[in-house]
Amino acid sequence: MGASSLLKKVIMVLAVSVISTNAYAQSDESSSGDAAGGDEGAAASAGLSTEGGSVEVDSNVETPTASKSDKPWSMAGSRHLPTLTGPTGLFHTMEAGSDEPKTFALGLHGAFFKYRDYMTYGDEQVHMWGGLALRITPVKHLEIFAGLAAQAYSSNIPDILVQTLGNFNIGLKGYVSPIAPLTLGLVFGLELTPPIDDISVTFKGVTIPLGLLITGDFTQLNKKIPLRAHFNAVYRFDNTAKLIESYEDVRGGCGTDIDGDGVLDYNGCISPAERKGLELDRTDQFRFSFGFDAPLPYITPLIEYNLDVPVNRQDFRCPIYSGLNVDNDSCMDVEGGRGMRQTLTLGFRILPPVRTLSIDFGVDIGLAGYAPTVQEIAPQSPYRILFGLTYGFAPSEKSAEPCPEPEAAEPIYPQPVIAGYVYDSADENKAIEGAFVKYADMDANDQVTDSNGKFRSYPMPTGKVAFTVSAKGYEDASFEVEIPNPAEAADQADPSVPQVIAVSCPLKIAKLVGRVTIKVEDKNGSLSDATVELSGPEFISGKTSDKGLYQAEVTPGHYSVLAKKDGYFERERVIEAVLNEERELTIILTEKPSESSVEVTKNQIALKKMVFFVTGSSEIMAESLNLLDEVVDVLRQYKDFTKVEIQGHTDNRGGKKMNMELSQRRAESVMDYLVKEGISADRLTAKGFGPTKPKAPNVTAAGRAKNRRVEFHIKERAK
Repeated sequence: MGASSLLKKVIMVLAVSVISTNAYAQSDESSSGDAAGGDEGAAASAGLSTEGGSVEVDSNVETPTASKSDKPWSMAGSRHLPTLTGPTGLFHTMEAGSDEPKTFALGLHGAFFKYRDYMTYGDEQVHMWGGLALRITPVKHLEIFAGLAAQAYSSNIPDILVQTLGNFNIGLKGYVSPIAPLTLGLVFGLELTPPIDDISVTFKGVTIPLGLLITGDFTQLNKKIPLRAHFNAVYRFDNTAKLIESYEDVRGGCGTDIDGDGVLDYNGCISPAERKGLELDRTDQFRFSFGFDAPLPYITPLIEYNLDVPVNRQDFRCPIYSGLNVDNDSCMDVEGGRGMRQTLTLGFRILPPVRTLSIDFGVDIGLAGYAPTVQEIAPQSPYRILFGLTYGFAPSEKSAEPCPEPEAAEPIYPQPVIAGYVYDSADENKAIEGAFVKYADMDANDQVTDSNGKFRSYPMPTGKVAFTVSAKGYEDASFEVEIPNPAEAADQADPSVPQVIAVSCPLKIAKLVGRVTIKVEDKNGSLSDATVELSGPEFISGKTSDKGLYQAEVTPGHYSVLAKKDGYFERERVIEAVLNEERELTIILTEKPSESSVEVTKNQIALKKMVFFVTGSSEIMAESLNLLDEVVDVLRQYKDFTKVEIQGHTDNRGGKKMNMELSQRRAESVMDYLVKEGISADRLTAKGFGPTKPKAPNVTAAGRAKNRRVEFHIKERAK
């Protein structure tokens, strides 16, 4: 039978299975599978009363009663069944989660294929495999698994019969569900392959798989067609080729220099059929697996894709021929992707009326990795028929002995549930989809609101129950509900119906803010109790802490920051507040001198000291910065000085043109410093006069020093 014909038939069987089971699911919407990790999924939304954000009992909301899908056997236990090798999952793809704590499951599976013209024209290959798998979940977040397998493989070209017994694997899986519906897992294991000539246990050919598992449980999104998705990325440290090293050396070597002539020998390499029979690889593999299953009431259809990417950690040197050799055996460097093992698996698990029992059927369809084969890895089977049984156990559940009919049994009332509605506080009709509901002091998964902003809780304990609702773009909000005693509040006419508590959950739109940190210092370090004022999209102010820090959350935008303290010159800087980011700014204040070097006259801000520049340059020397800080302080005080001209003057040494340009640059340099310190550029002008306005004759050094000066002339005052 060809692979394409087989694929068509399997797809037809699966389609019929899904259609028939979906017809049942449409008539019974209350059926659903368990969430990955063994936690119960969120229930359906309920009608609510949301007047004023109050909490009230909604007696009109109905809760679905038990249906066919509530029968224990219809769900086949918890739907967390072992793979062919032990861990919870599909046939090959592992599930990230597991079953409930204190449970375990057994699986007994077989596989078979018979194929002509498999590796070369005229051959006939027969392969049979059988395995026993065990999965144990002792505690939450941990799974232990093991598997034992045997196989037989025969070929007429070459004429061989290979039997392996005692292939054993064991491993651990840890998992956690950070948010619904996602479960993450890590897996580690050991796979022990016996030597080719006996069944003893040896670590010589051990394979160590280590990988990441992800499962998304979407069964609550569409209960008519529930779906779970699985992804595995597992690196396999494969050492099985060590089991045949000595065997191949005796036959003439395989990628080794047997005769010492400096040339690698390949006369002793085992054939592709032998590699297939022994399932031996010469390289590691990075195995990627994708799988989907749909836990319907009576059947679970599934589909998987597996890809093995060889990683030549062993540095095996494969001989690259101009063409294929007589064994139709090529190399990975030649074949590339079509030499890698790739498998499509289609199957289903039938759930008979026996609790936790599953009857499994499936088919592996080889997509690549054979015809031609490659020497680095064992060939891919063209197809394999899969079949088996799995059965789950819950040791903590003991069968109760038949009891006499009670004389007057008290009714058992179910615990009440919360039916919540999450909406925008500014518009009660604006439901918030995808909000997370987290219960305080409860070991329960978060819940997510549906497209109508609704959620329905797990059964709640009597007393006060607190929960927090969070959504993107909104502020988190906490709510508290008083859960009544179900025996006192339940509908006496029908004690099986739980009371529904309707809750309104309004959320406020989150303020869009950026965070700024202003550090104020002087020459000795941090400056506490300094005043900081931020002016921009909003105005805020405050004092620095003992560590000289002022922190605030502000509307994003451009801010002017003024730092001041008695006895210090004020200093102004700018900062950009960015949404959801933290920005920092350091401002250094200088102390005011005991005696001022600046005097305000009718038409001038007179300096008692000189402003010094680097010779022949407009660079202001550091010793003059305090003097200019005094000018800044005066301009802050006298805001009525609306136009001040900064004049630059030089002596007569050098050319006039050079001095005119130098004095202009120096006047502009002083103006730039004042603007940097927060004085508006609209209040200032800069003009260089060179040697044209001397204050003293340029005859002596003292006279020339007086002529090299900066002056501040008041040109306009506010009226």
